[in-house]
Amino acid sequence: MSMIQLWRSVAFCPCITVFVCLEVAMSPNRAVFAQKLQPPQGAKRIILNDDGHGGFYGGRLNSAEALRKHPQRFRDTHLWIYQWGVMLGTKVNYPSKVAELCGEGAPAEAVSQVRTGDRALLELLTRLRAEGVDTLQCVAQGCHEAGMLCYVTIRANPCYPLKYTGWADGAMAHFYNAKFWWDHPEFRIVLKSGEQRVNLSYAFHEVREMKLAILREVLQRDVDGIDIDFHRHPPVLGYETPLVKGFQAEHGLDPRTLPDADERWLAFRCRVMTDFMREVRRAVDAAAKTKGRYLGVSVRVDHKLHRLWGCDVETWMKERLIDMLVVGQYGLGGYTFDLTPFVKMAEGTGCLVFFSEEAITAGRDPTPQDEADKKAGKPPPPRSGHLSVEDY
Repeated sequence: MSMIQLWRSVAFCPCITVFVCLEVAMSPNRAVFAQKLQPPQGAKRIILNDDGHGGFYGGRLNSAEALRKHPQRFRDTHLWIYQWGVMLGTKVNYPSKVAELCGEGAPAEAVSQVRTGDRALLELLTRLRAEGVDTLQCVAQGCHEAGMLCYVTIRANPCYPLKYTGWADGAMAHFYNAKFWWDHPEFRIVLKSGEQRVNLSYAFHEVREMKLAILREVLQRDVDGIDIDFHRHPPVLGYETPLVKGFQAEHGLDPRTLPDADERWLAFRCRVMTDFMREVRRAVDAAAKTKGRYLGVSVRVDHKLHRLWGCDVETWMKERLIDMLVVGQYGLGGYTFDLTPFVKMAEGTGCLVFFSEEAITAGRDPTPQDEADKKAGKPPPPRSGHLSVEDY
């Protein structure tokens, strides 16, 4: 497959995001680290992120062989790393001992109210698990057979609300949000106003441990690294009691009286997430020691909002907590921005900097209401817009 063919495959696939590597200078004392990292050689400097949903939703990934072949579409291209998403909502798409499969445990009424593709996904994942098929391991094997690395993408906070336009109330949340989410409303984000949001807060040890449990589990497979995707979906911190009380004890101020971007408040919140990333690094390094080879850590953040999200990427690079920084813009694709500040931050750290581009430029996911309208003969919603080869 040529480079143009690769771009064409990516540009029209709504479940895919592309990351392109930039050169980053490494200081001489980073040589050993660079050898461990094994940065991309020659033209192989593209990372592709697959959400791990569309192939099950559409019914294509219906066997171990289909899963192994799935990433091999990009054999002999400039693709370096194939990132495979394992979290759909706060449930997963692989046989897990710490989380439910997508749709598992949802009430029968909720299952009847989701889309046809969602029900197909549940049927496929349940059957494959019963047959002893490890979906993640199959994808990793396919990547390696095609000469690519396989990283596992863990979405930072993909929680679904109880009310969602075009969906029956609670259907999406029951189908995609894990039991942990339902059992612990006290762990959800709280806004400055006191309003509770749908997302879970990393201010709570239990939330961080839930994510780390999934991370440790997927590292037992034959994968090459972990990707933490903060684009899916912010925020990860709000004004929860542990944060408010901790800040008050340290600064004698109520953070709810300060601007959201007050540097003291941002720095305090960033420390929480830096501690989390230290735990991520320790878990990845422990797995690497067991496997006898280096495993990488990648994160994706917004070019403007990363500190507001609690992501102190400069510290993460300096402490060598991450090997790859993927910088994008939260939202639909077709954007441009200056990467120079991030490249400068990375100098001398050995961390590679990637530009992230979303394939979708307009539109939204289909809903059960769209399916009902189609059956009733009503006009379909406008098709999603995608970047063309020329756009790339």
